[in-house]
Amino acid sequence: MSASQIPGDPNMEPYRHAPPGRYAPPTGQRVDDDPFGASISASITEDAPATAVSIASLLRRKWTIVLVTIGVIGTSLPLIWTQVKPEFKSTATLHIAPVRPRILYHTDENGMPPIYQNFLNTQVAIILSPEVLTRVLEREDVKATHWYQERPKPLLGSRPSQMERLSKDLLVVPRGGTELIDVSMSATHSGDAATIVNAVVKMYEVVSLESVKEMETERLATLRKTMADANAAISRLSEEKWALTDDIGAGTPEEVRVARNLQLDSATRELNALKVSRRIDELEHKQLTKEATAQGGVSVARQVEKDPTWQRDQAALKTAQDRLEIAKLTYGPSHPGLKKAQTEVSLAETTLRETEQRLMGIVAPRAGSGSTGVASSGVNPSEISKELYELRRRELEKEIAKLTDEVQKANHIARQIAKIDENIGENTRVRDDARKALQDREVETRAPARISISSQGIPTALPTRDRRAMYSVLSVAFAILAGVGTAYLRSSIDTNIYEVKDVTHAVVAPFLGRIPRVRNPLAGPDDPASELPLREAVRMVRTAVLKRIASVRHPALVVTSPGANAGKTTMAILLGRSLARLGKKVLLVDADLRSPALSWTFDAGGQPGLRDVLSGEFKEEDVIKRASGNGFSVLPAGTFHGDGDAELLANGVLAAAIARWKDNFDVVLIDSPPVLPVADARILSGHADGTLMVLRSSHCRRSDAIEAYAELSAAGARLLGSVLVGATDSLTTYPYHYGPPGNRKKLELLS
Repeated sequence: MSASQIPGDPNMEPYRHAPPGRYAPPTGQRVDDDPFGASISASITEDAPATAVSIASLLRRKWTIVLVTIGVIGTSLPLIWTQVKPEFKSTATLHIAPVRPRILYHTDENGMPPIYQNFLNTQVAIILSPEVLTRVLEREDVKATHWYQERPKPLLGSRPSQMERLSKDLLVVPRGGTELIDVSMSATHSGDAATIVNAVVKMYEVVSLESVKEMETERLATLRKTMADANAAISRLSEEKWALTDDIGAGTPEEVRVARNLQLDSATRELNALKVSRRIDELEHKQLTKEATAQGGVSVARQVEKDPTWQRDQAALKTAQDRLEIAKLTYGPSHPGLKKAQTEVSLAETTLRETEQRLMGIVAPRAGSGSTGVASSGVNPSEISKELYELRRRELEKEIAKLTDEVQKANHIARQIAKIDENIGENTRVRDDARKALQDREVETRAPARISISSQGIPTALPTRDRRAMYSVLSVAFAILAGVGTAYLRSSIDTNIYEVKDVTHAVVAPFLGRIPRVRNPLAGPDDPASELPLREAVRMVRTAVLKRIASVRHPALVVTSPGANAGKTTMAILLGRSLARLGKKVLLVDADLRSPALSWTFDAGGQPGLRDVLSGEFKEEDVIKRASGNGFSVLPAGTFHGDGDAELLANGVLAAAIARWKDNFDVVLIDSPPVLPVADARILSGHADGTLMVLRSSHCRRSDAIEAYAELSAAGARLLGSVLVGATDSLTTYPYHYGPPGNRKKLELLS
């Protein structure tokens, strides 16, 4: 129905939603067309956000806060004082000397440790090691403690072992800037902590001394083994040295090497002299060849040139020379290809020259007579000299090679012997150092220990930490927070209407006023309880209603509510009484045929009334009664005729009856049934000039109010606004009163 006219009401404004959390009145007034000014429409939505939880809403849940707080405190405090036990702490102190005194010698174990802080941290790890803790747990005095005998089981998981408990409960901390280590523990029984920490420091001292002795024994054994290994190595190396000396014969390797070098130099000089002699022989042979060529050289040269060997060598020389010329044109001066060609030419020339010499030595004796000076017997002296030369050269080269091997062998053996001597010296130093260290350690083991117990743990009579008081305070604080939180949760999920803002937040409809809770709201006008708070609240509602119906002559108003027991009947009576005080002629009609509370209030239950008028059995003037002391008239619900009584409201007789009532009275107030359970309120609202919605604090729900407004809007009802009854606000405690001070009385709120 948003942005549309409500069916059946031509004067109704377009339907509008209110901004969440505040009242938005209808815009504009049209007095000429709409007898109520601006017509009212409700914000019909179940999804309107809930109002913020206020302090007042929390105070309404004060008993929830009290009960939850008492429940939490009553549960937690006994648990705290029975399960949380005070702790007794005890501390023993160890002195870890940074310098171990030495008696005579300096060793690795005495003197200042390299990194003292790391050394202290290592001792902390040793104190908490399984080796120390196991010995502590095996002591009889520790087994006799309550800590050992009482093994608490955790809520989750398996029960920890004694080793785990002890490791967790011990606190071992080096004291900063000192040589001390504090070993602390807290236990729930006095004396247990002192017994355990004393056992820990004692067992740590024992384990440390045993560890030092064990390490010292191992070091001494290592030194002795080192000495034995060094002596064995020296003996083995000496044997290897003598074996090498036997391989080279008499003398030292140096003497053998010098003798062989002298022999090698002598053989080398002899080989060089042999080569020089051979060169001289070759020159003499060449000279003889020239002389023979001068005498009969032509015939000899021709015979040489005819030899096939010479011709082959000559051709090879020519080929090598041609290749050399090509290489010169192709490669550079330093190219390997050119050098290779030059080498081939040189070899070819040498081969040709040797061939010529050989042929000339053979041909020349045949060509001449004995005048050449060469033996004519057919044997070339040059060849004989050459063979002798080659034989001697080979012998000398073999001798030189042998001497060279002997020199190299002597050098190798000399190097081996030198290395052996070096190893012997190294092993000798190791043996001497081990012997000295062994002697030093045997003396220094008598020095006093570095670790000592500085102070024992002392049992305390008073607990060092008792957290029960702190936990109790926290428990109380938590209980209060739990109570407030529970109240907050209940308030946040509560959909009932309590305050004015709950009404204005749920629907867009004018709020006409609030009625406070009083003990007897229908007390007579002379009752002090009806003087100020209730009377002034009703006057405010009356003023707002009269403002809404100012332009209507003799209006008929329906007073209804979303559900039963909301206070609509009381509101109708109070409003009728207030209008009567203005001199209005007021008629109260009990139209709640199912539960005629109005009739019962005025002792008219079961008497003829509305049912009888609508059925035609009685006339209005016969059944309307004057309410004594209130100034208005009452039309009871009438006598019960059956389940069909409700249908009397749906025929046309009701509209005619309302018209007659309006002619005879200034204001007609119709007490109708609730909107949601039955359809009577919707039928009555369609015939009335306006509908007043009564909402009871802490009784009506926001969703019911929204639904009721929606139902009335759909039925074409003209909604005047809503009234909140049973509300508590500043009006009930306003200090201003009429009358003498003696008549002032604080009104008791109606529950």
